[in-house]
Order: sequence, then C-alpha cells, then structure tokens
Amino acid sequence: MENFNESSVVQEFEEHEKKERVVLGILGAFLGALIGCAVILFIGHLGYIAAIGGVIMAICSVNGYRIFAGKMSNKGIFFCIVIMAVMVYFANRLEYALDFYRELDAAYGDISFIKVYENLNELLWDYDVYHSYITDMICLYAFTGGGAFPTIKKNYKEADLGEFKSSASDDAETETSEAPATVEAETSNSEV
Repeated sequence: MENFNESSVVQEFEEHEKKERVVLGILGAFLGALIGCAVILFIGHLGYIAAIGGVIMAICSVNGYRIFAGKMSNKGIFFCIVIMAVMVYFANRLEYALDFYRELDAAYGDISFIKVYENLNELLWDYDVYHSYITDMICLYAFTGGGAFPTIKKNYKEADLGEFKSSASDDAETETSEAPATVEAETSNSEV
C-alpha cells in the first residue's frame, strides 16, 4: 500500500503541473493590466499622480494570470512582468496624449486625438514636459514593481503551501481510513 500512496502523490503532482493554462493566464494578466490602465487614466484625469494605479495594475495582472491559468508559475511571472511593462508604458503615454488633446482641442478646436498621439514626442519637447513624462513613467514602474513583488510572492507561497497541505492531508486520510474505504467500495459495488 505504501507504493500506491507514493505513486498517487506523484500522479497528483504531475496532474497539478499540467493544469496551468498559459494562454488563458496571459489573457487574464492582460485584462488585469487593462483595469490598471483604466485606473491610471481615471486618476490622471482627476489631476493626481496616478502611481497608485501601478499597484492596482500589478495586483490585477498577477491575480488575473493566476485565476485564468489556474496557478502561478515562473512562466506566469515572466508573462505578467512583460505585460505590465508594456501596459505601464502605454498607460503613461495615453495619459499624456489625452492631456495634450484636451488642452489643444480647447485652444484650437477640431484636433484629432490620433494626430496628438502620433506626435506626442514632439509635443513633450515643445511644451518642455518631457522630464515630467519620464518622471511619471519611472514612478509608475516603481509602484507597479512595488505592487507586483508582494502579490507574486503571496501567490507563489500559497501555491507551494497548498500542494503540501493537500498531499499531506491525503496521506493522513488514506492511512487512517483504509478499512472504511474498502467497506464503502464493497457497498457501492453491491448496489450496482
């Protein structure tokens, strides 16, 4: 019986390893990062520094991956970091483009947002706000990293503890209740 328990634990571990759905996890991380982008844009629209949006982006992105993929792994951490890095850049750029669009549209009227977005680098230099743009991006990256690290660490620890607890409790259950399990098996077979 001892070999059976060890092999069932090995099988359970192998099945647990196969359950990660990476593509769905990437989708979840992306959706979480979009939530963070929306928060960054909303807070920025109110006129505040949107660095807390980076923390929200990190939490939503990491948890989005974990929920959609079924677990957090090294692959998940990698994809979350890449997605968050791209989305922080995009959110900061979009926030500044929206600010310029509102200002230029109010001053000159009939300005295309697409043109503002395409010419954002020139506008940043012409209006002497490039350093502010870079500073805001660095703050967003720092806050996103600050939110990502504890969230990733927590999810990773929960995954490791969850595996240990489930295999330990399964071993304890099989050792203490082998006789009742055989009685239950016999009664269920006789009913069929």
